[in-house]
Amino acid sequence: MLLYKYGFLLNKMKYFLIKNISFSIGMRNAKLDTIDIGTGDNYFLDISNNSDQVIDAIIDTYNKLPERKGKQQRGRKTKQEWKKILAKESKGEFGANSVLIPRGIRATGKIYLSKNPVFVSTNFVVCTLPSLSEAIMLSTWMSTIFYQLICEVSSKDQEGMRKMEICDIEKTFIPVFDNIKKETKDALFKEYSSIRFLKLIDPQIRQVDRIWANELFGENSDTMLDNARRMLEYLAKRRNA
Repeated sequence: MLLYKYGFLLNKMKYFLIKNISFSIGMRNAKLDTIDIGTGDNYFLDISNNSDQVIDAIIDTYNKLPERKGKQQRGRKTKQEWKKILAKESKGEFGANSVLIPRGIRATGKIYLSKNPVFVSTNFVVCTLPSLSEAIMLSTWMSTIFYQLICEVSSKDQEGMRKMEICDIEKTFIPVFDNIKKETKDALFKEYSSIRFLKLIDPQIRQVDRIWANELFGENSDTMLDNARRMLEYLAKRRNA
């Protein structure tokens, strides 16, 4: 159960003084503008981290809420039905060092990294890495002009939105991290927290793009960057036309 921060249900819980609620990090939408999600964009109610008394109080509060006008009517469920749903959803936690890939992108080449365990909506495909260093390398690579260009080629155009499922992501290319030079890894670790996402129809070459280009293409890095930038801009504009 992903709960909007400061949303109506969370406020209701505070109003009814439900104490000792433990929330986990959640990501619902690809709206954050930083690669590191920090505490996420939502709270997640993990049944395993809360007592039966707290869960009962939350369900009772939810079931007492009036139907919201103009919204799809929610089906009434018993307390046991809600507990069964919560127990199932609480098994969907992804581990620390997870890279979150948005399934649908229109204007901005976003990619996210969670250093902590996280629950996500179906808006993301998730890759959990063995270590933070590998997660940083993967997320920084996926933020680059090169990878975003690959995604434009590998994805489906759904009314101007770039849609990618697991099968599409599996067609993309990832460098062999064991072959990456230490100097490159150090530069990526230093740079990743400063990354700003690409505007796909007007991509500007950033330091993270240069780091990866130097690693992969050496003396040809500037030429490859310029070619990738032009092709990405062309494909993104065509998709959004």
